[in-house]
Amino acid sequence: MKLIFCVIFLVTVLNGCATQEKYRTKVSALVGASEEQLIQKWGVPQMVDKLSNNTRNLTYVSIINIDVPESKPQFQTAGNVGQEVRMIESIPGLSSALICNTKFQIQDNVVIDWHIQGNDCKSN
Repeated sequence: MKLIFCVIFLVTVLNGCATQEKYRTKVSALVGASEEQLIQKWGVPQMVDKLSNNTRNLTYVSIINIDVPESKPQFQTAGNVGQEVRMIESIPGLSSALICNTKFQIQDNVVIDWHIQGNDCKSN
């Protein structure tokens, strides 16, 4: 139980100052860069889609899975006598994923556009 909250707290702290706007700024700064410069900064893409003779998309994927270990559901009881409320603190086997797909469009070996999608496209 405490492990679950520690993991959630750690993820929150690490992403505390991270915002999607900062990520957009970081990604958009690469427009005009060469494909080689992009790969030097971001590494080898997970996927390359050829669109035409001189245009293709390079896709980078980030996935972080958060799993809650199997156990009995944990409840917290609160409220006045006769108005007791039970709140679920954790659900066994629950998992969540933090995902960010970043796609760069390359034309004539130059980054011309980008697109992001996901719930974890954030940067400090």
